[in-house]
Amino acid sequence: MHDADVLASTLPGFQQLEQVSENEFAGTLAIGIGPVQGRFEGRVTLSNLSPPESYSLHMSGRGTPGFVDGKGNIRLEERHDGTLLCYDIDLNIGGRIAGVGQRLLDMTSRMLTRQALKSLGRQIAARAPKQGRTPSRNAG
Repeated sequence: MHDADVLASTLPGFQQLEQVSENEFAGTLAIGIGPVQGRFEGRVTLSNLSPPESYSLHMSGRGTPGFVDGKGNIRLEERHDGTLLCYDIDLNIGGRIAGVGQRLLDMTSRMLTRQALKSLGRQIAARAPKQGRTPSRNAG
């Protein structure tokens, strides 16, 4: 989850993502919410690293449709039937993209989160040793 290639292929809309320092990534994201579409240039910084259990992140992006700033925490819990991914993310959105309305923003955010988690699950399953275990569903 700290690999730029894995992150870029996991998160919907990323056109480019590169690691710019040990715990910082910069990239370009193309996204559309309702009638508002555009590109964002942004950064993701990881902190409070406690591998493999948890880390915090801060993300910020700016583009023609507006801005997004957020922070969150990611935590992995080992379970008897796999690993549980827990997360909490708090986002602030402004500009034209915020004008589409809270309901559409919430719906789109849930859809993008599901897509990202499914993609991450596929990446993890492809890299995991075959032990008859499968990733657990998200509790976020």
